[in-house]
Amino acid sequence: MGLQNLVLRQMLMAQIKKLNLPKDQQDKIVNAIVNNPEFFKKLAEDMQMEMKSGQNQMQVAQKLAGKYQNEIKQILDQ
Repeated sequence: MGLQNLVLRQMLMAQIKKLNLPKDQQDKIVNAIVNNPEFFKKLAEDMQMEMKSGQNQMQVAQKLAGKYQNEIKQILDQ
């Protein structure tokens, strides 16, 4: 594991711990993001663009979760 991945993993874990999820779910989310950075970068960019149109973060997250449902499911099932 490279230094960049280690730093990214540590930063993600610090944020995800705040969600009070079980450890196995935390690991699954972190691994998904670390192993699929381009998808999550695209998702974040789409979120930012949608939020500029005046929608709040929760509305945008729900909309994009539906749009990318198949991709997210596939990534989490890996």
